[in-house]
Amino acid sequence: MRPAIKLNLSDLPSRPNKSKKAAAPTGVFDYSYDNCKPDNDYILLNVTGYKDGFALTQENLEYIDLITADSSGSVSGAFTPRNAITGSTTLLIGDFGSGTQAVKLTALEGVTGQINIVNYYSSISVDYKSKLVFHTDMQAPDGFVIVWSTGDTGPECTIGKAEKSEYRIKADLVRTADNTVVASTWEEVVKVDTRFFAKLVAFFRGLFGTLPVYVDNNKK
Repeated sequence: MRPAIKLNLSDLPSRPNKSKKAAAPTGVFDYSYDNCKPDNDYILLNVTGYKDGFALTQENLEYIDLITADSSGSVSGAFTPRNAITGSTTLLIGDFGSGTQAVKLTALEGVTGQINIVNYYSSISVDYKSKLVFHTDMQAPDGFVIVWSTGDTGPECTIGKAEKSEYRIKADLVRTADNTVVASTWEEVVKVDTRFFAKLVAFFRGLFGTLPVYVDNNKK
């Protein structure tokens, strides 16, 4: 019987930069595989643009974890990816009996990583009674829904007339099966000019139908 193989990152065709690309090896995306060699090491990666025979590069992979199969040849765990990756594929790389190979964990395909507000700013200032429209940089895949802090759902959030002094805009990607938040945008703070003169200007703009509109933080 061959001894258990111990891998390190230099065994990969292109060594991943763990400090920049590492995903947290715990989280909401479950994985498992039962046909490993007992006590062998395996590398778990997330990749984009996967197809048979493609090459791993610094640009298309995200290192997740180095894991060791148990005495029955099984690996399992969960992770939360760091990078904005949709339509990605999770690969388990190691020796399954015929040398180093990559096994595609199809159950994890479809959605991973960070969701973002388009043209995000940590804080912006807008005119009183402006219309505000925000978008996320992704559509929710099947089995997931995008939920905004305003209560809107879907890739778009709209505030018809900004009348409060401040809004905190954030979107969560929620798995509908168990209502788990799997990714979130950074929060954007919208500060509204609610001074008396600003309200007076907004009143006359409203009469002429010229209230400002901000789409993805750009004033139209």
